[in-house]
Formats: sequence, structure tokens, C-alpha cells
Amino acid sequence: MSGPIVLAHGVGGRQDLPLTPAQLAIGAALALVVSFVVLGVAWREPRLDPDAGRPAPGWLARSASALAWPLHIAGVALLVVLLVQFFRADDEDNPAAGLVYVLFWVGLVPLSLLFGSGAWRTLNPLRTIVRLVRRDGGRALPEGLGYWPAAAGLFAFAWLELVAPDRATLPVLGAWLAVYAAAMLAGGLVYGTAWFDRGDAFETLGDLVGRLSFVGRRSDGTLVWRNPSTASPGCAPPPGSSPSWWCCSARRSSTPCPARRSGCASCRRTGCPRR
Repeated sequence: MSGPIVLAHGVGGRQDLPLTPAQLAIGAALALVVSFVVLGVAWREPRLDPDAGRPAPGWLARSASALAWPLHIAGVALLVVLLVQFFRADDEDNPAAGLVYVLFWVGLVPLSLLFGSGAWRTLNPLRTIVRLVRRDGGRALPEGLGYWPAAAGLFAFAWLELVAPDRATLPVLGAWLAVYAAAMLAGGLVYGTAWFDRGDAFETLGDLVGRLSFVGRRSDGTLVWRNPSTASPGCAPPPGSSPSWWCCSARRSSTPCPARRSGCASCRRTGCPRR
């Protein structure tokens, strides 16, 4: 008799892949070596500018603004669809685990790549609820907060997906989502929607991935078409940003600090390491 199947992620496992361990190792090694060789040969001087890009047509910018509230409502509707699944039978036909681990978790990356950093920020139903309830903006975030709440949230979700027993069952998945939603709503009710910029793990991840999108906004809010990765350089990152914003730190030595031009608040407070 065969032993029990241990899932490598929330749903599915390594045994489902049509690749041998040797093929996976060779592919990973080649990707690593080729990427460093290309960077070493082709990237000998700073080329990234977070404010670069060609302004999008006016009608497109207006359409993006007009679609904001319909997308807010769509995000709340998606939350309702997910909640309904927790009142159904906890069997293999229940799509709750697939909605969370596949549609949402895996889909967050292509969503942010295609539509930019604000994609999940616009759809996030918890942010929409706080926006409706807390209209006065809330308290100012503590200066030392940084991205520690978001980093903790990413760690907690990684634990859920990779380690937690019975992570595809409704009780375990529902308990985690309920605790996370309660923490986000509590922070939002105290600090307003600004809480989600630093406290929501998925908004933070979406913002990081969205920096590699071909569409984005300049520091003045202008919608632009841009070369992917031009928005990845950054200056002195706030506390807790290393786990989720490592890309900015990794590029720091090869890119000009935008604080010299934009007056980054973090650099004014802590001092940019490249000044």
C-alpha cells in the first residue's frame, strides 16, 4: 500500500509536475547563471528611472479613474463568492482552496504585472470596506512601523500554504482568513486606508511585482507606459521592508537614488545611504 500523499503547496504537489528533480536542478542553475552573465555584460551603467515613461492617452487615464468604484464593487463581490463556499460541504468539489491558493495567490502576480501596482489595491475588498466606514483618514501610522505587518502577513501565508496541517480544508483555511481579515480591518479602522499600504501583505506584494509592469504612475500621479523594471529602484527602505522589498535593495548599488530628485521622506528622515 502506498503512503499518504503530502502536499507541497496549498493544493497539488511536486509529484504532479512532469519534470524530474535533475531537470529542475539543471533549469534552475541555467536560469541563475544566464541571468548574472546577461546583467554583467549588458548592465554596466545605471539605466533605471522611476519617473520614466510615455504619458498614456488622456481617454485611457480618464477611463482608469472612472473604473475605480466598479472595480471596488467587483472586489467585494469576489469576497462574497468566497464566503459562500464556506457554507457548502467540505469536500473535493468545494472550490474554496482553489480560489485562495490558485486564483488569488498565483493570479496576484500576473494581475499586478499586467495592470500595475494598484491592481489589487483597487480590488481589495477590505480596503473598500474601510474606505466606506472610515472617511476621516484615521491616525497617522507610527514612524517605526515600516513594512513589518506586511512581512509578518507574508510569512504567515507561506506557513499556511506550505506547513499548516489540513491547509486545504475549510476550518483551517477559514480560520486563517478570518484572523487575517480581522487584523486588516482593525488596523484600517484605526489608521484608515493608509494602513493597507504598509500592513496588507498582498497589497505590498502586488506593489512590488507591479513595479515590473509596463504600465504605472509617476510620482505626480500621471499614468504612463514604461519599460518594465524602470520603477524598481528605491532609496532607504523602511523597517521590515527587506523580506518583501529585496529587489529595491539589490538594485541600490547600480541605480541613481530618486530621492535626490523627489525628496523621499524616508531619506530625509534617516539619510540616504548613497548621499
